[in-house]
Amino acid sequence: LGATRGRLVMQLITESTAIGVLGGLAGLALAEAGVRLFLAYGTIDAPGIDQTRLDWTVVGFAAALSIATGALCGLLPAWRVARARFSSSLSDVRGSSGLDVSRARMWLVAGEMALALPLLVGAALLTQTLVRELSVDPGFDANHALQFRLTLSGPQYDGSAPRAAFFADLTTKLAALPGAEASGIVSSLPLGGLNNTGGSFLYEREDGSIAQIGLGFRAATSGYFTAFGVPLRQGRLFSDAPSDLNTVVINERAAETMWGPGNVVGRRVKFGQAGDPPDKMPWLTIVGVVGDLHHERLTTNPNPEVFQPYSSNTWTTMTVVTRTAGDPAALVAGARRVVHDLDPRLAMVALGPASQYVDHQLSRPRFGVVCATIFGALGLLLAAFGTFAVLSVLVAQRTREIGIRMALGAAPARVRALVVRESLIPAVCGCVVGGVIAAWSARGLSSQLFGVTPGDPATFTIAVAVLLAVAAAASWWPARRAMSVDPVKALRTD
Repeated sequence: LGATRGRLVMQLITESTAIGVLGGLAGLALAEAGVRLFLAYGTIDAPGIDQTRLDWTVVGFAAALSIATGALCGLLPAWRVARARFSSSLSDVRGSSGLDVSRARMWLVAGEMALALPLLVGAALLTQTLVRELSVDPGFDANHALQFRLTLSGPQYDGSAPRAAFFADLTTKLAALPGAEASGIVSSLPLGGLNNTGGSFLYEREDGSIAQIGLGFRAATSGYFTAFGVPLRQGRLFSDAPSDLNTVVINERAAETMWGPGNVVGRRVKFGQAGDPPDKMPWLTIVGVVGDLHHERLTTNPNPEVFQPYSSNTWTTMTVVTRTAGDPAALVAGARRVVHDLDPRLAMVALGPASQYVDHQLSRPRFGVVCATIFGALGLLLAAFGTFAVLSVLVAQRTREIGIRMALGAAPARVRALVVRESLIPAVCGCVVGGVIAAWSARGLSSQLFGVTPGDPATFTIAVAVLLAVAAAASWWPARRAMSVDPVKALRTD
């Protein structure tokens, strides 16, 4: 009718670009709704997540990407139009139209499978990491603990006696609040970010020789262990009595590191280094052993630690912990009142549930799981949709061929097997390529994983099985449609 090849090419590219822009607009609408729902109902606490929004930079990027994607996707059909011989195309009305094209499109499905598999593997690895972190026993029970930090400043707190007296009075009054069960103080709370205190210690071996070791060090009162749910394994806890000034409590890791398994109550340690004068520092007697605490991170092993009575080492900045029978937030007002009555000049820093530190440790893996799961689900959905769409077109274009097969005696089950095989062969090939990509990309997640290796065979096996199952499910309706082809109508189509 007079249309030039260039005009046909431009028409195809324009149509493809328009579809890409429409898809981009729909994607932006879904993204805006998703961000609002996530911020309104999400429980992820990641840095800067509350400032997430779709600004003009995001809109511009999405528009450019949509236009580029639409134009690129129209290049292949346009290229085929530019090379087509229209006279032969008009005369060739019999046969399965576009069969070669449809089969080529099946390998696009293989590409979708290859891209979806790394997303699924990444989501599975991060999910396993989160599950394993949630199962880690931190060594304490922060679910019913209220905590805050206080720094004593002023001439009235000069000296050990005034500081010890203040905190003794404070913890006594906090423990007496309605709903409170116990209260204590510690120099740094596990997972609280102030966990780098340590020192060099000397200890007596079983043969009487002296050895040196590095131990984490905390100053605390006996009420801290009860208030924070730290279990006592051996002996007893120290008290605030003068007779316990030269006593300490250590954790299980320290006991095993220095003396191995067995009862270590009564053994001695002291601050110092090898070569110090014998009388430089006093020996400290171990009166009890408590459970191990994850002070730095949930994903790192507990360090050997020693706890000294606060009356022996009165720091000015301490963390106060109060155990409650119910929700720790119910004691916030009472705790403020107690501190204000004792000294209105003191600021309560980071007042809130102690469980916030555990939640903060888990915020990054939770966020990673959410993002990876969303991308994995989208990749899986696109792979399923691509398989379904291509197979539907393939069945429609091969209607005459299928009719001939059935007219010559092909059973519907064989026709169905043919269609399913058309989808599974590219899917298997895509999984092979995707497995290589996933194995390479998973190594980049190694620093984010805990309790699972980047090349975990079970994870890869399950991801491949899920992807193949989706491909098989996506081929079900086209296969069912192929089985219902009427041979007589199919042969009359042309």
